[in-house]
Amino acid sequence: MVRSAFNGEDLEGYSAAGLYDSHHQKTEDLLLYDIYEVMNSKNKSVAVNSREKHNIPDNLIKPSVIIQDRIISDYSFTTYTEAPFDKNKMLIELFINKNRWCKPDPYQITYNKLTKELKIEKEHSQYEEYLFDENYKLIHKQLTSVKNINEVRNTLENLVKNALVLEKELGKPQDIEGGIKNGQLYLWQTRNIVKKIHQ
Repeated sequence: MVRSAFNGEDLEGYSAAGLYDSHHQKTEDLLLYDIYEVMNSKNKSVAVNSREKHNIPDNLIKPSVIIQDRIISDYSFTTYTEAPFDKNKMLIELFINKNRWCKPDPYQITYNKLTKELKIEKEHSQYEEYLFDENYKLIHKQLTSVKNINEVRNTLENLVKNALVLEKELGKPQDIEGGIKNGQLYLWQTRNIVKKIHQ
């Protein structure tokens, strides 16, 4: 992965998450051009317009790039160490990565910082599979089974521990992205939770 890590992605009261580019690239095919493309995404019209709208000076934004291994994970997640609906809870939104193109609803898992309870608040939506004949007539429809979330419960508990450490060390609630592959926890990035106002 060639990822943007611009200093201006997370200013106090302003989030530019998603405005700058990141690319998937094989190591053997990696060129300086790919790095330049990510750095130059500072000048995309959507990013420039967002900065103008919120009075963020261009010279304040310093392009930076991270090159990291891409893990094809079984699950991906976003963890908010302070849930938007309850500051005493952590919220984990966990996707099963198979067939992500169909945009399922994720698991919503909470961790109560007071009671230490890890709880599934909402199940992952099931995938619908369709079989059509050559005339596009529906022959068969079925729901695929959803994975047993308990197979990664220990990993989720490990995620909670790491998220609490990050929140403590960085001094602010965190928005953490990562994945789970064969039960192993991977963290892609963490950022301070700020109000997202660039819509």
